[in-house]
Amino acid sequence: MLWLLAGLACRPADCDSGYADQDGDGFGAGPLQDCVAGDSLSLVQGDCDDHDPEVHPGAQEAPADGTDSDCDGLELCYVDQDGDGHGIDLLWESEQLDCASLGVPDCDDADPHTYPSAEEIPGNATDNDCDGFELCYEDQDGDGVGSSLTSESLRLDCSLNDQVSITGDCDDADPAVHPFATETPVDGVDGNCDGLELCYLDQDGDDWAGTETHLSESISCSGPKDGLYRYDCDDSEPLVNPGLSEVCGDGLDNDCSGEYAECGPYGALFMTGADLLLFGERGQSAGIHLLADDFSGDGQIDLLIGSRGESEAGAAYLHVGPLRTSAFVESDADQALWASNTVGLLGRPSASGDLNDDGQTDLVLYGYNPPYADAYGDGSVYLLFGPLTSSKAADTHAGHDWWSDGSSAARHGSALLIDDLDNDGVQDLLVGAHGDSSSSYLGGAVYLYLGPMSAPSTSSGGEAALTWTGDTEDAVGDSLASGDLNGDGIEDLVVGASKDTSQNGSVFVLYGPPTQGSLKLVADLQLNGSGSEEAGAELLIADWNGDGNPELAVGAPAYSLNTGRVYILDSLSAGAIGSVASATLTGAGTESSAGTAMSTGCDVNGDGSPDLVLGSRSLTKAGRATLILGDSWSSALDVEAISSTQVRDSSDARDVGQAVLCMPDSNGDGFGELVVAAPEALGGSGIVSLWFGGGH
Repeated sequence: MLWLLAGLACRPADCDSGYADQDGDGFGAGPLQDCVAGDSLSLVQGDCDDHDPEVHPGAQEAPADGTDSDCDGLELCYVDQDGDGHGIDLLWESEQLDCASLGVPDCDDADPHTYPSAEEIPGNATDNDCDGFELCYEDQDGDGVGSSLTSESLRLDCSLNDQVSITGDCDDADPAVHPFATETPVDGVDGNCDGLELCYLDQDGDDWAGTETHLSESISCSGPKDGLYRYDCDDSEPLVNPGLSEVCGDGLDNDCSGEYAECGPYGALFMTGADLLLFGERGQSAGIHLLADDFSGDGQIDLLIGSRGESEAGAAYLHVGPLRTSAFVESDADQALWASNTVGLLGRPSASGDLNDDGQTDLVLYGYNPPYADAYGDGSVYLLFGPLTSSKAADTHAGHDWWSDGSSAARHGSALLIDDLDNDGVQDLLVGAHGDSSSSYLGGAVYLYLGPMSAPSTSSGGEAALTWTGDTEDAVGDSLASGDLNGDGIEDLVVGASKDTSQNGSVFVLYGPPTQGSLKLVADLQLNGSGSEEAGAELLIADWNGDGNPELAVGAPAYSLNTGRVYILDSLSAGAIGSVASATLTGAGTESSAGTAMSTGCDVNGDGSPDLVLGSRSLTKAGRATLILGDSWSSALDVEAISSTQVRDSSDARDVGQAVLCMPDSNGDGFGELVVAAPEALGGSGIVSLWFGGGH
């Protein structure tokens, strides 16, 4: 009944007394009082705020407004289940007028990060601030990663509006640049947006990097450890990189030009690409033999080129150094030495030295069939004292100063060597005759002529001081070499017999000085080939490994179906050559005949070590030559694998490597040269190719 009277105010004419109702909401407050003219009184007491007409008993309680609207002493508050200060649908009455939850309802009371006025988190598929929108990142380049630019979306899934939920793109105009991209080295772009660039690592500070990379704060790769250029072959040495010029002889590959070759020729070379070309003429097969020395007496190295010549008479053409331009072997030669008979084959082989002890270089030539003998292939040796000053028929009495003839089919001169064998300070002449049968059939022989030698007073070259002969079919005298092999200061002699023991071949070592007389060849040390490899067909002695003691190189061109081998012997002991060799150089394949020709005695790269040139005259292919620098071999390697230099066939060059020459400096730059002959090139005219050493 009391609540039914609420809102009924009385006037003094209506009642005698009531409660003051100052806000006119029908509910009074304070003590009962008498009516006075003008007063507004309520018959109902209980207004808890008589100044607010919205506050009185029975009023509608507004949640979380901080007011007890119905005057029951309680506030209606939202239940805040996630503790973020905002509630949602659930209500409860609290004795605290200041509700912990604010008056704006929470749109997700299970997530403390979601409520009205919360900070919107872009791209999390949640309307954090309860405004009905999601904040997404703009992806202008379509790479799936946005920049810092954001926009509102009505959809919680950003991808439905061509927006993305991931940020961090440092270049939103380039789809290849984003945090998940793979960094490309040295492109000037921070591809993965980490603030770093992937640069090539320059460890030696020469601006050239090796193969390693590192992360640099310099996007342009200009930091202290960044390489501006790549492909430094030695990143621990600042004096080595592809941008430098080669400094020959410093032990460094300064310009990173080759694995083995520091200076001079290297890589795959072709005959027609040489620095200097000497062309044969009229099918003369120029280049069947090569020899270099100062024949003209001017202090320069000259080149002697052997040729079959017209009608196979044979000739040797002298080109006086310094050699600087290409030329024709015959017509441009400074001097010509030729054979007067038609089958002389003059100049294959030849040798040089000072045999008359006058300080000038003398020349010794082999003639296959002497004009003074009827037997075919007897062979003769012709000596011409230097200096050579004019062209001449070297096999006539007027054309030479001394000669020695062989017996029937002896091939007298098949090997020639000049050295001081008797240790008297004057050089001597050794002549091989591998067809000699004077002691036994095809046993071969070696003749020693002691210096000083002079022009004979008779028509004969005189008798040899010492003759060594072989047993039946030994072919002693195939090859000759000399050097101090036992370290006693006296030159020792090595004799090859490639046909010994059914063409296995043998090598005989005779320690000097020799004993005069004539005797069967009894060696101080004998090394034997095997498998019909013709060991001893070629011989060389030099200190290739730089230990101060010479090594012996033995050519075996018939090894394994003419694949060919060269054995390097660092120390000598009797037995099979293959078992005592310290290094074995094997040809490139069947019929390559590695070791057909060998030459040493020059230094093409200036490292102080003598280099070795191998000729591989193939029986069925074009042939090739290999330059091996100093100590470049290991215990057993393919010839092609050990050297940076391979001279091969070109379109018109055949028989490459029949003759090779490791030539001393011919152009005055201090470096040796590589010379390779292809006698069958140009239809049998022949080409001699020369590459200058020393990084010219």
